[in-house]
Amino acid sequence: MVLVALALLAGCSTFSSRQTSASLSAHASKDEAGSLQGEGLRAGMRKGASGGSKSELVIPDHPSIDTWTAYYAEKKHQSFQTLLRRAEPYVLPVQRIFTDQGLPSDLVYVALVESGFTPTARSRADAVGMWQFIASTGERFGLEQNKWVDERRHPFKAAQAAAAYLSVLYDQFGSWDLALAAYNCGENRVQRTLDESGYSTFWELRDAGLLPLETQDYVPKFFAAARISRNVPQYGFHFSPKPDTPRHETVPVPGGVKLAWLGKKIGVEESVLQDHNPELCSPTTPPGVACYDLSVPNGLKETILAVLSEPPPPEEKPVSTSPRSQRATRAPAARPSSGKAAGPVAVKDSRKGRPAAQIAASKADTSVASKAAPGAKGGKPTKDGKVARKDNPAGIGSSSARKNETARPGQKSGKTFWYAIRQGDTLPSVAQRFGVSVEALASVNQLSRNQKLVPGKLLTICTQERSLATSQKKQAN
Repeated sequence: MVLVALALLAGCSTFSSRQTSASLSAHASKDEAGSLQGEGLRAGMRKGASGGSKSELVIPDHPSIDTWTAYYAEKKHQSFQTLLRRAEPYVLPVQRIFTDQGLPSDLVYVALVESGFTPTARSRADAVGMWQFIASTGERFGLEQNKWVDERRHPFKAAQAAAAYLSVLYDQFGSWDLALAAYNCGENRVQRTLDESGYSTFWELRDAGLLPLETQDYVPKFFAAARISRNVPQYGFHFSPKPDTPRHETVPVPGGVKLAWLGKKIGVEESVLQDHNPELCSPTTPPGVACYDLSVPNGLKETILAVLSEPPPPEEKPVSTSPRSQRATRAPAARPSSGKAAGPVAVKDSRKGRPAAQIAASKADTSVASKAAPGAKGGKPTKDGKVARKDNPAGIGSSSARKNETARPGQKSGKTFWYAIRQGDTLPSVAQRFGVSVEALASVNQLSRNQKLVPGKLLTICTQERSLATSQKKQAN
């Protein structure tokens, strides 16, 4: 029942302007409108409908707003209180977004009417996110949408887009009433209705029943929510917006990292990381990108960078203690045991006696399989004929990185991992630390040899096993 009530309260909509009856009569009296002519009449009436300027929201005096105010405050009091509580973490940061663009801060309550402040909301029309953008409008205002990321679900990036869209709509229609109606049903629909009817204000269109029923209620619902938010105690509600301080920090993480693996490493539940990154369509950072700015709870950035900068362990040769374990060693695709990841294992093809696959596992639980013979266990052939392995707990590694880790006959096998740059690091110092050449390190990261490194960014480290073992032995000594 609560979900049904919330759905009624937060239907797909947008919101409008505020206005007292005194200011309404001062700005939009019929006498003033009647004194205008032609296009001036229409523009003047639109301005008067919402009163004030683009940065001011005035609540009109209309019976439909009174009706929705009473509905929220009395009949749906508990449900509306739930929406206000859900809004508390978002209100002040989003209000700053709107005021920075010269818009009324009360426009934040568009998200209340649209989605009930739910970042992952999806409507029957496939409008997504707290601000309910359809795909084309989201793309129009710069929100990335693909298989891995949907920024319509990002509360603050989508709020930036909503502010830009509402600003455009106000410039087109000259009043917040019409701008909000257009946010709900589209600017083309509103403009066409105005042109065909000869009316000038949203309220004229509404009273004549010329707009969709949802839109006719959408604007009054928004004004009612804005009215209540201005005097919460008067209507018997409790509302304490959280301080406008960041609730998270961002940390550069390689593409393809699974949130479950990262959460286990840093002692945070996967659901917490998902809550901080609602734009991720799956609990994995987008594969194929060198770096993704992941939002994490405050205070965890340095811990995550330390986890990501851990070098892989030295090679550990498998110990055969029984015929059964020896048979396991000859298996086409060996997996590292659960728990601590073992070092790389070269597996022999029993028919030809040459390396057929190799697993490179790091202390950070990164493991990437090399090319395997068709039909090898643990993977499925991809379009390019390679085998996608499932023994990578962290899910780290792009296709280009996997190419560097492929073991070929007659070549030294290598490991690829990521290192978080620290204060004072240089290419030569990092190269020396991991036993690679400066030229190779610069090349794989597309840097010049003398380029200054930025702390916090990630370097891709590609090592050869022999070089790495030697380097670590030197460090131990």
